[in-house]
Parts: sequence; structure tokens; C-alpha cells
Amino acid sequence: LASAPALAVNQDAQLWLSLSTEAAVTGAVRAQYEAQARFAEQLGGLFQYQHRFGLGYRAAPPATLWLGGQVSNVIRNSRSEPAERRLIGQFDYLVAAPPGRRLVSRTRFERREFENVEGTVWRLRQRMAMDFRLSAAGATLVTHAEAMFNLNDTERGMGSGFDRTRAYAGASFPIARIANCAASGASGSPCGPLTVRVEAGYLNQWRNLRNREDGMDHIALLSLSVRP
Repeated sequence: LASAPALAVNQDAQLWLSLSTEAAVTGAVRAQYEAQARFAEQLGGLFQYQHRFGLGYRAAPPATLWLGGQVSNVIRNSRSEPAERRLIGQFDYLVAAPPGRRLVSRTRFERREFENVEGTVWRLRQRMAMDFRLSAAGATLVTHAEAMFNLNDTERGMGSGFDRTRAYAGASFPIARIANCAASGASGSPCGPLTVRVEAGYLNQWRNLRNREDGMDHIALLSLSVRP
């Protein structure tokens, strides 16, 4: 970061707000939803909001398979316009969980379609995340690094190859617990409390922009989550 001004990149300050929830449908099936709003200094405020949803199946104790989608809208001339739809396949794997720590791998494939643009973009995303428990009360240091690669060329001008990287560090704190008990039955729906957590951190995003200078975003990320 100290040498970034010498790299001739276009830098921007942004704020991302996120709300996410996850719940067990049955013992092996989970449902997930996330809403996010993004604000950028160079774009004069709110420039994008999106919704992501999915169903996951815990194939084994350390592995979960997800299938879902995402809808993104952009703000142009103070109006909301549809921008992108994604079909998402994801594989989460718990690599290691020593006391007080957790290392998780996330591999995601995205099928991306853009409004008024022919062609489909296929993208591969690989993320490694490490959590460190800071206290018995549940405060946690959250870190992750992610690389994204386009798998094909499109008429939209997106070339195959390296797309962007993201590096993040933040802290997560539990603020409440909610009693939750699904109706029991043959499905074996579990009962258990949900934890409400607030998280704040810094995300650095490097974007590979072909035929023009690369972009670097300095992002303050604030999120609220409700999970088992």
C-alpha cells in the first residue's frame, strides 16, 4: 500500500454495507441470503446494490456445496437499473480448525450475464479465510484473501485471465442471541439459537483493467449477520 501511488493506478474510497442471514433447513441443508449496498467517492455515493441467495448441502462434516444466484442493480442518473445476473456454484471446505482458529477454503464458479450485452462471462474465484478467536465472549479477528479469474473472452471486452484480487482484515463481535426452534418432524429440523454479529474491517481490491490503468479500491466494510 505504501508504494501504491507510484504504480499509476486509479484509486477510490468506498463503503460497503452488508446484511446476511443463514439458517438450517434440515440437518444437512442450509439456506443463505445476503443484501449489499456499495458507495463510492468517485461515483458520488450509492452506485450498486445486490441480492445473493443460495441453498447449501453439507456433504461431509468439513465440506458444503452451494447453489444459488445473485441479482445486481446499478444507480445511473439517480435511477436504479438492472445490471447483472449470476448463477453461482460454490464449494466450502474446512481445511483446519485448531483451538481458537479456523482455516476455510472457498471455491466459487460464476455464470455472469449482463443487461443489453450478448455473451456470458464465466469466472472462477478462490478464497482462503482464517479466523482467530480473540476472547471467550466470541470476538473474532477475520481475515481472507481472494483471487478471481475470467475463464473466457467476451464481446463486452472482458478478456480471459486474471480479473482482480481482494484482501481483507476485520473484527467480528456477537451482539445478541435469538431463540429459534423449527417445527420438528421427519425432516429432523434442528432447534438452536441464532447469533447476531456485527463486523467491521478494511478491504483492499485490485482490479485488472485492460487497455487502461488498473484500479485500487480502499473499502470500509460494515456487516450485520444472523447465523446459527
